[in-house]
Amino acid sequence: MSKNCNTCKWLEWVDGESESDTGFTCNKRHQQMWADGREQELLDNLERDD
Repeated sequence: MSKNCNTCKWLEWVDGESESDTGFTCNKRHQQMWADGREQELLDNLERDD
């Protein structure tokens, strides 16, 4: 089994107030990547199928 977001224990589904803040989030890396200005990269990785 390959290592990816779908097999990660840090992956969590979040029900937000609107569609823009609803979806998967990474509890391990989100804050650090956001602080580094890399939030979009993280979100793109969460949406990948592979």
